[in-house]
Amino acid sequence: IIDVVGICNEILEEYKVEEFSLLGFSFGTSIETLFASLTKAKLKKLVFVSPLITSQYGDDDKNVKLLARLYPLRPGGILKQYQSSRFKYVYSKVMLKNGLSAEFISEYAKLILNSSPKVLLQSLHFLFQNNYGYLINNFAKKPLLVINSRNENPMFRKNAELLRIKSSNEKSIFLKGRHEDFILYPNPKVYNQIFSFLIA
Repeated sequence: IIDVVGICNEILEEYKVEEFSLLGFSFGTSIETLFASLTKAKLKKLVFVSPLITSQYGDDDKNVKLLARLYPLRPGGILKQYQSSRFKYVYSKVMLKNGLSAEFISEYAKLILNSSPKVLLQSLHFLFQNNYGYLINNFAKKPLLVINSRNENPMFRKNAELLRIKSSNEKSIFLKGRHEDFILYPNPKVYNQIFSFLIA
């Protein structure tokens, strides 16, 4: 995650970006939080969708508990197989239905197929070991838009609530559906609300 933040900073410097806004989804909100705290450029607004900023609420999530028990077994290969199968039988069909080209989906499938089991395992470890909640105060006064589903796992809902509690300039959108539905089933109304927030 530190590497990703470094790459983002290099992009800002390369294009001489002086001010910008951020949007993160799921794991991406951890990168967003760290980046927002470290960047030297002017940060205008932040959008957090189904945030995962701290794993301190993982004890309330049965899936995280299961992953924590599996981690010592180093199940990287199993994770890779699971990810590939889930993409093939779930995500790719939805992506095709939503108008993405078969060529794009094929390239994405190759990316998953070539992914490193070690990286997948590190992602699993991060899921129940990260804690960037203390960094929220660094941008708590900035305009924040917090989006989450009431049907999500408790860990995501509680992360969203943490942002709402700590922010002094926050707006909220509540969605229906599962955690990944924001990506798999784009809602034009919600997307327009996000754009309106960012450009206002």
